[in-house]
Amino acid sequence: MDVFSDDDAQASFDCAKKLLDTRDDKESFKYFNKVLSSKTKTDELHFQSLWGKCVSGLVINKFDEVKECANEILDDNPEEINVLNLLTQTHILCEEYDEALQCGTTVLKIESENMDALTLRCDTLLKIGNYDNSIRFIDRMLGIDGENIHALSFKVSALWSLRRFDEAILYCDIILKIDKNNSEAKENREKLVEYLKEHRNN
Repeated sequence: MDVFSDDDAQASFDCAKKLLDTRDDKESFKYFNKVLSSKTKTDELHFQSLWGKCVSGLVINKFDEVKECANEILDDNPEEINVLNLLTQTHILCEEYDEALQCGTTVLKIESENMDALTLRCDTLLKIGNYDNSIRFIDRMLGIDGENIHALSFKVSALWSLRRFDEAILYCDIILKIDKNNSEAKENREKLVEYLKEHRNN
């Protein structure tokens, strides 16, 4: 690591960026903090370091600090979609599902077909057991990309939870037509078929 003054914001940022690029998230998080506490940082370095701290902090489970940095960015840029999606993801990981839904709604008002926001919305709705509503958003995803594996897997989960087993198997088959080596779809299909055999024979 290069040696430089503790208050050299640009040097700290460059190190943080290199560490982030190599997925040394713990160290990059530390160096982004150094930039943010530096007296020599520019507004642009401040903004970029807030974002870098969000990205690295999410990986190392510094969720409170991620939320703090994300909200600081959003105070100045309330329609920053990447930040809103990352904040949504953070709320999901913290099991703050109402906040996750609120963030996701903000994104979808700005960009109704944002696939990251739709993915996070489906994930949230499945986690809280709102399966019918999740299918509505899953179908929106599939309307944009009919071969989206995330959406198809979500559909299997939702249909399974609703005990619509034959339809869930059908969506496993659709996944396997797209990706014949998809282990999750294979395993889910086997479990569903076995369940139906046992219960239809009783």
